[in-house]
Amino acid sequence: MFGSAMVAGTFAPGLAWGTSFGPSETHVIASDGSAHVIKGNGDSVLGFSPVHLGVVVPVAAVVRGAVLPRLEVGAHAGWYGAGAGARFRLTDPNAASAFYLSADAQGGYALPHDDRTHDLGVPYAGRALFEAALSGPGRSQLPGAIGVSAGYRRHGVDASSFMPSESIDRILGAENTLAIRRSELRLEGGVGVAVPLFWRIGLQVMLMPYVVLADGAAQFECLNCAESATLVSFRQQWGFSVLVNPSIALGRRRAGD
Repeated sequence: MFGSAMVAGTFAPGLAWGTSFGPSETHVIASDGSAHVIKGNGDSVLGFSPVHLGVVVPVAAVVRGAVLPRLEVGAHAGWYGAGAGARFRLTDPNAASAFYLSADAQGGYALPHDDRTHDLGVPYAGRALFEAALSGPGRSQLPGAIGVSAGYRRHGVDASSFMPSESIDRILGAENTLAIRRSELRLEGGVGVAVPLFWRIGLQVMLMPYVVLADGAAQFECLNCAESATLVSFRQQWGFSVLVNPSIALGRRRAGD
């Protein structure tokens, strides 16, 4: 639900591009008894690089709407899953800057269940935030948020350096990946800018960091691996996402907008 303030009766469908990065360290024992330490991007769907299809192909379709002067709702769906939420405006709906309390939930994972997780459950999380949309230069707005989230999160670890693959499918980069699922309590935030471009088209760019406050035991599954492996430990304590979201405003607009 991160985003600029909206006028009641306005809806803003759009698309989102993005990527995530979180430095992780994983200790694994291979089937031959050898020990391996894997360091990389634990927030990558593919277990390694923050540069992936989501940078080129939209990760989700997004829609937000102000159904009442103080109530906004939103939803997203894409190959990272889907979610929905709402936020309540605490300040005067006519004021240039706005403050909100918001809540949302999301679930699902990027690729089909059979391709990525035969054994692990579907990740999900709920979130509560305090949000702001401050008036910026010109007609821009400066959205920001801070709050907490809790649920089961998915991480990826690239094991191709020592784990043979059972196939040569490298188009999606999902070979030799350890899918890891654990419960997490996170402190989350966001800061960005929303600017009008032309007509009713706007662009929003957000940086969203998080810190893991508490986590549970890690479960794992070796995807597309020809041999077995044993997960000794997984550690990741922070990360961030970057999202770029162009949208089009439909419905009512303030005079001068």
